Formats: sequence, structure tokens, C-alpha cells
Amino acid sequence: MAKTSDGVPEDVCKHLEIADRELARVALIAQQTLGFYRDNSTRKWARVSDLIRDLMALYEGKLRSQQIQAEIASDEGLKIYLKQGELKQVLANLIANAIDASTESGRIWLRVLTEPLLLGARGR
Repeated sequence: MAKTSDGVPEDVCKHLEIADRELARVALIAQQTLGFYRDNSTRKWARVSDLIRDLMALYEGKLRSQQIQAEIASDEGLKIYLKQGELKQVLANLIANAIDASTESGRIWLRVLTEPLLLGARGR
């Protein structure tokens, strides 16, 4: 209503347009997140790197707005047998928490390893 009202300053209209776009983006994220939760599909093989890429696309705007860099390392061939929505929900929570805990211009690392990570080991 405010966008169509007479006498609304141009800068306010611009802010309302931005708010409108962001609200649409949030609605899409909420819809997709609910889709993860309601995923009652049967278990099937899924490539972990594909699941991670799908999730990172959801958080792209938030990462960009907070100037957070995300570094992802995952074995492209790694597959697991699962209900995709269950793992997506877990990963979405981890990513959202990492973003919330990060400072502006921070960095998030997401690594999926098939072997133990030795902390302090060279070459990792």
C-alpha cells in the first residue's frame, strides 16, 4: 500500500522495493526449508556435493550481504543412502548457525571428508 500511496518520497519507494525483494527471497527459503522438514520420500542414494551446492544457493544472498566467504570441499564421488530432506535440514542448520556466528567479512569452511582430519597436519 505504501508503494502506491501518493506523496511517498522516491528513496522510500526504493527501500520498499528492496524490502519486497528480500521478503520474496525469505518466503522462498522458508518454503524450501519446510520442504526439507516434510520430506517423507523414500531413502535413495544422493551425491553429498550436490546437496551442499543446493543448500549454499539458499544462503547465497545472506553470505553476500554479510560479505562472508564460504569455502566448500567435498569429494564429488561421495554418495550416501538417505532421505535427502533429513540431511539437508541438518546441513542447513549448521550453515545458518555458522553464518550467524560469523563476523562481517568472515569465512566459513565446510568440508566433507571420507578420512579422519588430523588437526595440525601439514598439507590440509
